[in-house]
Amino acid sequence: MRRSTNRFLARNPVFRLEEFRAALGAGRSAQTVRNRMTQFLASGRLVRVCRGVYAVTPLGEDPDSFALDPLLVASRLSRDSVLAYHSAFEALGYANQVFSRTTYLTAGHRRERHFRGQTFVALAPPKCLGERWRDLGTETVSRSGLAVMTTSRERTLVDCLHRPAYCGGLEELLACASALPSVDFDLLVEYLLALRSPTVVARTGFVLERHSRQWHLERGWDERLTPYLPRSPAYLLRREPGNVLVRRWRLLVPASLLREESPLR
Repeated sequence: MRRSTNRFLARNPVFRLEEFRAALGAGRSAQTVRNRMTQFLASGRLVRVCRGVYAVTPLGEDPDSFALDPLLVASRLSRDSVLAYHSAFEALGYANQVFSRTTYLTAGHRRERHFRGQTFVALAPPKCLGERWRDLGTETVSRSGLAVMTTSRERTLVDCLHRPAYCGGLEELLACASALPSVDFDLLVEYLLALRSPTVVARTGFVLERHSRQWHLERGWDERLTPYLPRSPAYLLRREPGNVLVRRWRLLVPASLLREESPLR
Protein backbone atom coordinates (compact mmCIF):
# COMPACT_ATOMS: atom_id res chain seq x y z
CA MET A 1 0.00 0.00 0.00
CA ARG A 2 2.80 2.39 0.90
CA ARG A 3 4.50 1.87 -2.47
CA SER A 4 1.34 2.45 -4.50
CA THR A 5 0.52 5.51 -2.41
CA ASN A 6 3.97 7.05 -2.90
CA ARG A 7 3.82 6.35 -6.62
CA PHE A 8 0.43 8.02 -6.88
CA LEU A 9 1.50 11.14 -4.96
CA ALA A 10 4.65 11.47 -7.07
CA ARG A 11 2.59 11.48 -10.26
CA ASN A 12 -0.38 13.56 -9.11
CA PRO A 13 0.54 16.97 -7.66
CA VAL A 14 -3.19 17.78 -7.47
CA PHE A 15 -5.91 15.14 -7.31
CA ARG A 16 -9.48 14.30 -6.40
CA LEU A 17 -10.24 11.96 -3.53
CA GLU A 18 -11.82 9.36 -5.81
CA GLU A 19 -8.60 9.24 -7.83
CA PHE A 20 -6.69 8.48 -4.64
CA ARG A 21 -9.15 5.73 -3.71
CA ALA A 22 -8.85 4.15 -7.14
CA ALA A 23 -5.05 4.18 -6.90
CA LEU A 24 -5.14 2.30 -3.58
CA GLY A 25 -7.26 -0.45 -5.10
CA ALA A 26 -10.83 -1.61 -4.75
CA GLY A 27 -10.00 -3.75 -1.74
CA ARG A 28 -9.27 -0.79 0.55
CA SER A 29 -12.01 0.21 2.93
CA ALA A 30 -13.31 3.77 3.15
CA GLN A 31 -11.93 3.97 6.70
CA THR A 32 -8.46 2.96 5.52
CA VAL A 33 -8.50 5.71 2.90
CA ARG A 34 -9.68 8.27 5.47
CA ASN A 35 -6.91 7.24 7.87
CA ARG A 36 -4.23 7.65 5.23
CA MET A 37 -5.55 11.06 4.22
CA THR A 38 -5.65 12.17 7.86
CA GLN A 39 -2.03 11.12 8.33
CA PHE A 40 -0.86 12.93 5.19
CA LEU A 41 -2.72 16.10 6.10
CA ALA A 42 -1.38 16.09 9.66
CA SER A 43 2.20 15.62 8.46
CA GLY A 44 1.90 18.37 5.86
CA ARG A 45 2.56 16.05 2.96
CA LEU A 46 -0.86 17.01 1.62
CA VAL A 47 -2.90 20.18 1.82
CA ARG A 48 -6.65 20.35 1.39
CA VAL A 49 -7.66 22.73 -1.38
CA CYS A 50 -11.38 22.17 -0.82
CA ARG A 51 -13.63 19.25 -0.06
CA GLY A 52 -12.43 16.27 -2.06
CA VAL A 53 -9.47 18.02 -3.73
CA TYR A 54 -5.89 17.84 -2.43
CA ALA A 55 -2.41 19.02 -3.41
CA VAL A 56 0.94 17.37 -2.69
CA THR A 57 3.52 19.46 -0.86
CA PRO A 58 6.76 19.46 -2.89
CA LEU A 59 9.80 18.05 -1.11
CA GLY A 60 11.42 20.69 1.10
CA GLU A 61 8.56 23.19 0.71
CA ASP A 62 6.37 24.73 3.40
CA PRO A 63 2.85 23.19 3.26
CA ASP A 64 1.33 26.57 4.13
CA SER A 65 3.00 28.60 1.40
CA PHE A 66 4.28 26.52 -1.52
CA ALA A 67 3.30 27.72 -4.99
CA LEU A 68 0.40 25.81 -6.46
CA ASP A 69 -0.51 25.76 -10.15
CA PRO A 70 -4.05 27.21 -10.32
CA LEU A 71 -4.71 25.59 -13.70
CA LEU A 72 -4.05 22.16 -12.22
CA VAL A 73 -6.32 22.97 -9.30
CA ALA A 74 -9.16 24.12 -11.58
CA SER A 75 -8.79 20.98 -13.69
CA ARG A 76 -9.59 18.90 -10.59
CA LEU A 77 -12.27 21.02 -8.93
CA SER A 78 -14.96 19.12 -10.82
CA ARG A 79 -15.06 15.69 -12.42
CA ASP A 80 -15.85 17.31 -15.78
CA SER A 81 -13.69 20.46 -15.54
CA VAL A 82 -12.64 22.10 -18.81
CA LEU A 83 -10.36 25.14 -18.60
CA ALA A 84 -11.90 28.01 -20.52
CA TYR A 85 -11.63 31.67 -21.51
CA HIS A 86 -8.39 33.34 -20.42
CA SER A 87 -7.36 30.29 -18.39
CA ALA A 88 -7.49 28.22 -21.57
CA PHE A 89 -5.20 30.73 -23.28
CA GLU A 90 -2.84 30.31 -20.30
CA ALA A 91 -2.93 26.52 -20.54
CA LEU A 92 -2.28 26.65 -24.29
CA GLY A 93 0.56 29.16 -23.89
CA TYR A 94 -1.01 32.19 -25.60
CA ALA A 95 -1.93 34.42 -22.65
CA ASN A 96 -0.42 37.89 -22.53
CA GLN A 97 -0.89 38.24 -18.76
CA VAL A 98 -1.45 35.96 -15.77
CA PHE A 99 -4.44 36.76 -13.59
CA SER A 100 -5.48 35.78 -10.08
CA ARG A 101 -8.77 34.41 -11.47
CA THR A 102 -9.01 30.98 -13.06
CA THR A 103 -12.07 29.99 -15.07
CA TYR A 104 -13.36 26.56 -15.97
CA LEU A 105 -16.53 25.00 -17.34
CA THR A 106 -18.57 22.35 -15.57
CA ALA A 107 -22.06 20.96 -15.94
CA GLY A 108 -22.03 20.12 -12.24
CA HIS A 109 -22.20 22.22 -9.10
CA ARG A 110 -20.86 25.72 -9.65
CA ARG A 111 -19.40 27.63 -6.74
CA GLU A 112 -16.75 30.31 -6.64
CA ARG A 113 -13.80 29.14 -4.59
CA HIS A 114 -10.78 30.91 -3.14
CA PHE A 115 -7.41 29.43 -2.28
CA ARG A 116 -4.11 31.20 -1.57
CA GLY A 117 -5.05 34.41 -3.30
CA GLN A 118 -6.53 32.73 -6.36
CA THR A 119 -10.21 32.84 -7.29
CA PHE A 120 -11.67 29.86 -9.12
CA VAL A 121 -14.77 30.64 -11.16
CA ALA A 122 -16.95 27.75 -12.33
CA LEU A 123 -19.12 28.57 -15.35
CA ALA A 124 -21.89 26.68 -17.08
CA PRO A 125 -21.21 25.55 -20.65
CA PRO A 126 -23.45 27.10 -23.33
CA LYS A 127 -26.83 25.36 -23.25
CA CYS A 128 -27.03 25.36 -27.03
CA LEU A 129 -24.14 22.86 -27.18
CA GLY A 130 -26.03 20.23 -25.23
CA GLU A 131 -23.95 17.12 -24.56
CA ARG A 132 -21.36 18.24 -27.13
CA TRP A 133 -19.95 20.86 -24.79
CA ARG A 134 -16.98 18.66 -23.76
CA ASP A 135 -16.31 17.36 -27.27
CA LEU A 136 -16.63 20.29 -29.67
CA GLY A 137 -13.49 22.40 -29.70
CA THR A 138 -11.70 20.85 -26.71
CA GLU A 139 -8.34 19.17 -26.32
CA THR A 140 -6.14 17.62 -23.67
CA VAL A 141 -2.76 19.07 -22.73
CA SER A 142 -0.13 17.80 -20.32
CA ARG A 143 0.67 19.96 -17.31
CA SER A 144 3.16 18.73 -14.71
CA GLY A 145 2.55 15.25 -16.08
CA LEU A 146 -1.22 15.42 -15.65
CA ALA A 147 -3.82 15.39 -18.39
CA VAL A 148 -5.75 18.66 -18.36
CA MET A 149 -8.76 19.31 -20.57
CA THR A 150 -9.06 22.79 -22.08
CA THR A 151 -10.96 24.51 -24.84
CA SER A 152 -8.98 24.72 -28.08
CA ARG A 153 -7.46 27.95 -29.37
CA GLU A 154 -10.37 28.33 -31.82
CA ARG A 155 -13.10 27.78 -29.26
CA THR A 156 -11.28 29.90 -26.70
CA LEU A 157 -11.08 32.81 -29.13
CA VAL A 158 -14.79 32.61 -29.90
CA ASP A 159 -15.74 32.16 -26.24
CA CYS A 160 -13.72 35.21 -25.26
CA LEU A 161 -15.38 37.28 -27.98
CA HIS A 162 -18.70 36.05 -26.62
CA ARG A 163 -17.85 37.05 -23.04
CA PRO A 164 -14.81 39.40 -23.09
CA ALA A 165 -14.95 40.00 -19.33
CA TYR A 166 -13.68 36.45 -18.77
CA CYS A 167 -10.62 37.21 -20.88
CA GLY A 168 -9.63 40.30 -18.91
CA GLY A 169 -11.15 42.79 -21.36
CA LEU A 170 -10.73 43.71 -25.00
CA GLU A 171 -7.06 44.68 -24.86
CA GLU A 172 -5.98 41.37 -23.35
CA LEU A 173 -8.27 39.46 -25.70
CA LEU A 174 -6.70 41.04 -28.78
CA ALA A 175 -3.21 40.46 -27.37
CA CYS A 176 -3.98 36.77 -26.90
CA ALA A 177 -5.40 36.59 -30.43
CA SER A 178 -2.21 38.14 -31.78
CA ALA A 179 -0.20 35.35 -30.15
CA LEU A 180 -2.04 32.59 -32.02
CA PRO A 181 0.15 31.26 -34.84
CA SER A 182 -2.81 29.81 -36.73
CA VAL A 183 -6.41 28.66 -36.38
CA ASP A 184 -8.37 25.72 -37.71
CA PHE A 185 -10.92 27.77 -39.63
CA ASP A 186 -13.36 24.88 -40.17
CA LEU A 187 -13.42 24.08 -36.46
CA LEU A 188 -13.77 27.74 -35.59
CA VAL A 189 -16.78 28.13 -37.90
CA GLU A 190 -18.38 24.92 -36.65
CA TYR A 191 -18.17 26.07 -33.06
CA LEU A 192 -19.11 29.66 -33.89
CA LEU A 193 -22.31 28.59 -35.64
CA ALA A 194 -23.12 26.16 -32.83
CA LEU A 195 -23.31 29.16 -30.46
CA ARG A 196 -26.11 30.69 -32.58
CA SER A 197 -25.11 34.28 -31.80
CA PRO A 198 -25.07 36.78 -34.70
CA THR A 199 -23.24 39.27 -32.49
CA VAL A 200 -20.41 36.81 -31.88
CA VAL A 201 -20.26 36.07 -35.60
CA ALA A 202 -19.72 39.79 -36.27
CA ARG A 203 -17.07 40.10 -33.57
CA THR A 204 -15.27 37.00 -34.80
CA GLY A 205 -15.34 38.15 -38.42
CA PHE A 206 -13.77 41.46 -37.42
CA VAL A 207 -10.94 39.74 -35.53
CA LEU A 208 -10.39 37.20 -38.29
CA GLU A 209 -10.02 39.99 -40.81
CA ARG A 210 -7.36 41.65 -38.67
CA HIS A 211 -5.40 38.41 -38.62
CA SER A 212 -6.28 36.97 -42.02
CA ARG A 213 -2.72 37.13 -43.31
CA GLN A 214 -1.14 35.86 -40.12
CA TRP A 215 -3.50 32.87 -40.04
CA HIS A 216 -3.32 32.29 -43.82
CA LEU A 217 -7.06 32.31 -44.33
CA GLU A 218 -8.15 31.23 -47.79
CA ARG A 219 -9.74 33.65 -50.20
CA GLY A 220 -13.50 33.90 -49.64
CA TRP A 221 -13.36 32.82 -46.00
CA ASP A 222 -15.62 35.71 -45.04
CA GLU A 223 -18.45 34.43 -47.25
CA ARG A 224 -19.04 31.59 -44.82
CA LEU A 225 -19.89 34.09 -42.07
CA THR A 226 -21.86 36.73 -43.99
CA PRO A 227 -25.23 34.90 -43.88
CA TYR A 228 -25.09 34.75 -40.08
CA LEU A 229 -24.36 38.41 -39.34
CA PRO A 230 -26.79 40.41 -37.18
CA ARG A 231 -29.52 42.37 -38.94
CA SER A 232 -28.75 45.48 -36.90
CA PRO A 233 -25.27 46.71 -35.89
CA ALA A 234 -23.82 45.02 -32.83
CA TYR A 235 -21.03 46.19 -30.51
CA LEU A 236 -17.55 44.77 -30.30
CA LEU A 237 -17.53 45.49 -26.58
CA ARG A 238 -20.20 47.87 -25.34
CA ARG A 239 -22.18 50.97 -26.22
CA GLU A 240 -19.95 54.01 -25.73
CA PRO A 241 -19.07 57.33 -27.41
CA GLY A 242 -16.55 57.05 -30.20
CA ASN A 243 -17.70 53.76 -31.67
CA VAL A 244 -17.45 53.54 -35.45
CA LEU A 245 -19.49 51.27 -37.68
CA VAL A 246 -17.56 48.66 -39.66
CA ARG A 247 -20.17 48.00 -42.33
CA ARG A 248 -18.65 44.77 -43.56
CA TRP A 249 -19.32 43.13 -40.20
CA ARG A 250 -22.23 45.31 -39.04
CA LEU A 251 -20.17 45.98 -35.97
CA LEU A 252 -19.56 49.10 -33.90
CA VAL A 253 -15.96 49.23 -32.70
CA PRO A 254 -13.89 51.83 -30.81
CA ALA A 255 -12.44 54.38 -33.22
CA SER A 256 -9.08 54.08 -31.48
CA LEU A 257 -8.90 50.45 -32.55
CA LEU A 258 -9.41 51.35 -36.20
CA ARG A 259 -6.72 54.03 -36.01
CA GLU A 260 -4.14 51.57 -34.79
CA GLU A 261 -1.35 50.75 -37.14
CA SER A 262 -1.74 47.01 -36.69
CA PRO A 263 1.40 44.96 -37.31
CA LEU A 264 -0.86 42.13 -38.42
CA ARG A 265 -2.18 43.84 -41.52
